Amino acid sequence: MLTYSFSNLLDQSFPGALTESDIRSSTAEAFGLWSSYAPLHFVERPDSGPAPSDSDYARGTYPDIRMGYHFIDDETLLAHAFLPWDTDESGLSGDIHFNALNVFAWSVNGGFPAIDFLEVITHEIGHALGVGHILYADAIMQPYHNSRFRGPGTAYLLAPDILAIRSLYGSGVGSVQPMPEPSTMLLLATGLGAALLRRAAARRAPRTPGTPRHRSH
Repeated sequence: MLTYSFSNLLDQSFPGALTESDIRSSTAEAFGLWSSYAPLHFVERPDSGPAPSDSDYARGTYPDIRMGYHFIDDETLLAHAFLPWDTDESGLSGDIHFNALNVFAWSVNGGFPAIDFLEVITHEIGHALGVGHILYADAIMQPYHNSRFRGPGTAYLLAPDILAIRSLYGSGVGSVQPMPEPSTMLLLATGLGAALLRRAAARRAPRTPGTPRHRSH
């Protein structure tokens, strides 16, 4: 099992007009894509650890893949990820960083000239899992953004990508377990609270003699 988290990617300051839902759904789709070809199980966890930077930090009990953004002094670089080297010692191993200096518009709908977040996060997750750039064939892991996808649900890997991930982890099918969005959690909590109040009120209500009650077995 590999854990992942959003370190500061959801704080509404990431460059572009991406919503929390955009980022969460695209990231879950990207993880699901890699786990559909290899027995990798991804579970989202609350973030912990230092603010995103390229400075290494001790492994600790932080999530395996922490995704965030910071200023990278190269406006042509969309994002970078750290290969999972020395994972017992390095907390930076497997982390993904987007460039806060990026001057392009981000989108989840694909199409030039916008930068497709889904394509970039799919590529960077490949690096976080240990797949390097593929230069010898057409692949998502080529080092250039190619505007391949056309919105949610359209992501894919090419044969060289699949061969590369299976060479590291073998063939099989994994899973992705995202955490509910805060708005969803609030709705669930509100619904649960209302149900508990109704139950308490029913228990306090006076019963008339002979009123039947349901009985659980």
